[in-house]
Amino acid sequence: MSQSIVRPKDTNAWIFQCWASFIIATSATAIGVCYLPVDIWLTLRARERAGILGSTSQLAR
Repeated sequence: MSQSIVRPKDTNAWIFQCWASFIIATSATAIGVCYLPVDIWLTLRARERAGILGSTSQLAR
């Protein structure tokens, strides 16, 4: 007799909460980086590290 393992399915509310928290956290980080009280070059470097301006760093190297 073989028993199959049933994996519980995630609910739609759980999936929505995960995506919403990810989007809110990413947006808050991006806004925080944009309003850093530092020189423009440091702000751009922080944005690059955060992945906001990743393609520009690829071209510059």
